[in-house]
This record gives sequence, C-alpha cells and structure tokens, in this order.
Amino acid sequence: MGSRSLRCTFQKNLENELVGISESLSISQYKFYAENKKSLLVVLQGIDGSGKDGTVSHVMKALNPQNCYIKSFKIPNDEALSHDYIWRIHKAVPAKGQICIFNRSHYEDITEPVVMGAIS
Repeated sequence: MGSRSLRCTFQKNLENELVGISESLSISQYKFYAENKKSLLVVLQGIDGSGKDGTVSHVMKALNPQNCYIKSFKIPNDEALSHDYIWRIHKAVPAKGQICIFNRSHYEDITEPVVMGAIS
C-alpha cells in the first residue's frame, strides 16, 4: 500500500469519524436546549495557524445557530480594562440550554496586556 493510498484511507476514516461526532453534537445540542438545565462551553486555545478557525467551522456545521454562538476575545478595550480581568468573560458564558465556543480563551485577557505593557 503506497503512501497516497494510506493517506486516502486515513482521510476517509477522519471524515467518517467527523460525521459521527457531528451527529452526537447535534443530538447533545437538542438535549441541552430541551432540558434547559446545563450549558456547554468549548474553549479553543492555540497559536495563530493552529486550526482554531477550521475547528469552529466544522463544529458549527453540526449545530443550530439559534442556541449556539462563538465568542472571540481581542485585546481588552477601555471598558473591559476598567473591570477585573474576568468581567467580559463572565458576560460571555452561555446560559442554560446554550452552547458557546470561545475562539481563544480568557487567559489572553491577562497575559497579552501584561506582555504588551497595558497593565502591570
């Protein structure tokens, strides 16, 4: 079996696995919404180019956008800096029955401003 054939087999296996995971996500989302007792927060953290956006695209294909949203965190603005570092993160946490994907985590809210000299 050549490397090309192996790569195609691997790709097909990944695609089949993605279909199964997508179906599970869709069912779970419906249950979260119907029961309205729990929420789900997915936090994606990685360096630029690590595949966060591609992961979000694949996950969102399986979900109903009516009760799922994506939140990205950029450098804190003046309003956010006037509060404690977790203030804007707390505002974005999903309510019961909702799913939220943090594209990057709140850890950058404290590390990036310190590194860039905005706070000490």
